[in-house]
Amino acid sequence: MHIVRCFQDPKIIHVNNEINPIFDIQTINLELIFADLGTIQTIISRLAKKANNTNDKQVKFEFELAKKVEIHLKNGKSLRDLELDSAEILQIKSWQLLTIKPVLYVANLDQKSTQNPDANPYFEN
Repeated sequence: MHIVRCFQDPKIIHVNNEINPIFDIQTINLELIFADLGTIQTIISRLAKKANNTNDKQVKFEFELAKKVEIHLKNGKSLRDLELDSAEILQIKSWQLLTIKPVLYVANLDQKSTQNPDANPYFEN
């Protein structure tokens, strides 16, 4: 769940000094992609040694999948957007990657906007 700010309040500082929920969502997603990229590169390093010295189909499957995941992440895309079969999804979930997980965006509105969300310039249905 990602909660994004959709209201102005001079008492509450925003990291960019500007309220822009779409930009905030893009920033969060990019940070999660970078986190997954670091994780998958560590996994690739570990698997590369094994994959070159074995005929184990599971190790080779994991290594090829990890490289596929790395390419996708390097293109700035979350793993939710990658077409995967059920075996690939299970393997990726075992790696605890963040961008494969479902996401729910929640708009944090001010009190006035809860009565009339259409009047809030930062909130779209």
